Amino acid sequence: MNYEWDIAKYEKVLKKHKIAFEQVIPALENPCSLFIYDEGHSLEEDRYIVIGDSEGIVFFINIVEIDEKTIRIISARKAETNEKEAYYENCSLLFGNRPETNKKGLGQSKSHKR
Repeated sequence: MNYEWDIAKYEKVLKKHKIAFEQVIPALENPCSLFIYDEGHSLEEDRYIVIGDSEGIVFFINIVEIDEKTIRIISARKAETNEKEAYYENCSLLFGNRPETNKKGLGQSKSHKR
């Protein structure tokens, strides 16, 4: 899969949330991740919300699928508590268990090689 983004948006998210889009790519490829169609923001293009884990951090990510091989990352931030719970519940339904928990009590999936 190829990933792209607008550099101005990248810099804005990096400054505001201290998250580089490269950090969230494993969350987009994590089999536990939730993909939710974002009807409210899909007037001009089909947008999705992805809630997924990358290196023990659960992220809330906005994306657009450009084609079968390319995803544009629009925004990313750390997931809020209710979003994390939805992610953990999805993992539990898919695989019968929650991700392991790190010392801070945040979910941590096993690393996923691209």
